[in-house]
Amino acid sequence: MSDFTHPDLPLNCGKVTRIQIGEADQVSMNESNVCVGDIYLIGTVKMQVTRPRKPCWKIDAQLNSRGIAKFLLDEGCIGWYYRIVQNGHFKLDDECTLIQRPEPKATLSSLWHTFNHIKDSNDPQLQYWLNNEYLVQSFKSSLQKRAR
Repeated sequence: MSDFTHPDLPLNCGKVTRIQIGEADQVSMNESNVCVGDIYLIGTVKMQVTRPRKPCWKIDAQLNSRGIAKFLLDEGCIGWYYRIVQNGHFKLDDECTLIQRPEPKATLSSLWHTFNHIKDSNDPQLQYWLNNEYLVQSFKSSLQKRAR
């Protein structure tokens, strides 16, 4: 893990709230300012961003409207998955705080662009993601399958 220290860390990202969709928007987080490898603290739980999350049919079903998931996907509103780094507890209204950013160039929007537009297996951007230690292997495999 890199020892990158940013002068703005720890960075308060908002409070945990109870909503159905757009959770990240409620806490000032989005695909352009969240990086693969970021570690967040909520309550006593530490979580690390590991990969993007594509919207699925459940959004359409929850909102009883067809096409929302595709629209979000097309717009790059993809969300992300975490892995638990430290077990603990959190509750509604706990602060979400970015405490570590080991790969400041590894934004989810950059990864999504690479996934959708870069097909050359020798492209430096693709190689960057394939060598990113924080991106889970399953997503690296998806990137490799799309490359020629």
